[in-house]
Amino acid sequence: MINRQDASLDVAENAKGAQKLRPSFIAVLAQSLDGFIANSRSDPLPWIPKEDKLWFKHIAQATRHVVIGRQTFLVLPKVALKNRIHWVLSTRSPQSYVFRLQEHFGLTNLDLTPVFTDKLQRYQAGQDTVQDAVKIYRLSDSVFWVHTSKGSQSFDTQLKTLLRFWYEEGIKKMVIAGGAHIYDLFFRKDLVDELYLTIVMTVLGQGIAWDEYNYIKRFQLQDILTKSTDYIRLYFKRKE
Repeated sequence: MINRQDASLDVAENAKGAQKLRPSFIAVLAQSLDGFIANSRSDPLPWIPKEDKLWFKHIAQATRHVVIGRQTFLVLPKVALKNRIHWVLSTRSPQSYVFRLQEHFGLTNLDLTPVFTDKLQRYQAGQDTVQDAVKIYRLSDSVFWVHTSKGSQSFDTQLKTLLRFWYEEGIKKMVIAGGAHIYDLFFRKDLVDELYLTIVMTVLGQGIAWDEYNYIKRFQLQDILTKSTDYIRLYFKRKE
């Protein structure tokens, strides 16, 4: 496998220049009328209509590759692993979640040997040190666990490595499925090309919000896909 340590072109800093060096990203999210995307980090999202969950399943399976945070991934139902590949972003290793992975998802034959390791050279206390910056584990045909060493580099920096890795693996499109930190990371770096936003006609009152005002102004509304008494689904593309 190619050593991508030096392949940190400014793909995360300039989205237009990066389009040929990364997959395109489709953000799919649902929010309440008062702007919350979840009650809590472990919210299984019972307030989102079944029809919208089925639609997400369709687009995720059509795209095949899903970028998702650890906490959001761990509350998915087992059936969600079918017919799509999850890239789980985490500052913790999969070794910490072996029981959950085995008991909840049925991943009994876990291989906890990284299939990719990126090395980071740092200058500390008068000497050069080399440490693991990001490791990718192939836990099954449908789950890849991306572990960044906490304190070595933030996901902002790791994203450059991941973008190049995905590009060199031939991945063309990926769905961003949350949670809030993952949405914020990709929106803040201006990497989201398309946005499907479902507004659910319910008020949560409290929970986890996303920075809708600052992010949505970067996009142009293309279509109102679905409109009912329960929810409305909007489709946006990033402004050129």
